Amino acid sequence: MQRRNNWADADVERGERLARKAYKELKLRHPLEASLEAIALLRGARVVNLPLDGALGRLVRKGKKAILTVSDRIPFPERRRFVIAHELGHHELHEKVMQLDVCDEAKIDEVYDQATEREANAFAAEFLMPAALWKKHVDVAQPTFEVIAARAREYQVSLTSAAIRFVKLSPERCAIAFVNDRQVAWSVSSDDLWQRVRRGRVVGSFTRAVDYWEKGRVPAEPEEVPASAWFDRPDADDVIEQVRPVPSLNSALVLLWFRSE
Repeated sequence: MQRRNNWADADVERGERLARKAYKELKLRHPLEASLEAIALLRGARVVNLPLDGALGRLVRKGKKAILTVSDRIPFPERRRFVIAHELGHHELHEKVMQLDVCDEAKIDEVYDQATEREANAFAAEFLMPAALWKKHVDVAQPTFEVIAARAREYQVSLTSAAIRFVKLSPERCAIAFVNDRQVAWSVSSDDLWQRVRRGRVVGSFTRAVDYWEKGRVPAEPEEVPASAWFDRPDADDVIEQVRPVPSLNSALVLLWFRSE
């Protein structure tokens, strides 16, 4: 079977469904009830740590058994957990695709375009942040970074992963955007928000995010800005913007939401 490459070919629902199936078979009630290493071993994949070059994770399969190698150079435990869950997703989803999968930083990303990688990410997100548990977390008065950071700590995932999961499950009109050197690298919108922040958009002077590059700092509090500052076909209402800088990448994570009607 050939590897599927188109974004539209990804069976995201299957990735999520198999994550829930694994949960049921393992009789888990929460993702932190057991270590991911123990979970992977029970599913037929032994986790080992090695100094991989140019990769975060690697899966080598032989039949139903596998060696799941994780780079020992990953600096953050939250990132390491996502890598293990992503590779476990390949193990559960893509037994007949390849006997060797090597995943670098670009592939282990919620917005990666290759279908099989998107499916593995869907598995990882559902496994680490189950929708059944997160439904209560997204039902909040307003989706601030403070709320999202609390969930990231509770589930031992990165702020970015938690923000993407929060937005995807939120009943509010909200979006998350990653801005690198003033330009939108990617964005994710909730189901109720009918448009995305366009990839490649250059952030303008009416945004809070631009303060990070012009002044070297940005207030932590959310603030209303014109919707036209972020959307090509803006809503009539102003949008609320909150920014979390990522200085190591010369980037910023931007949370946007509209007030509930």
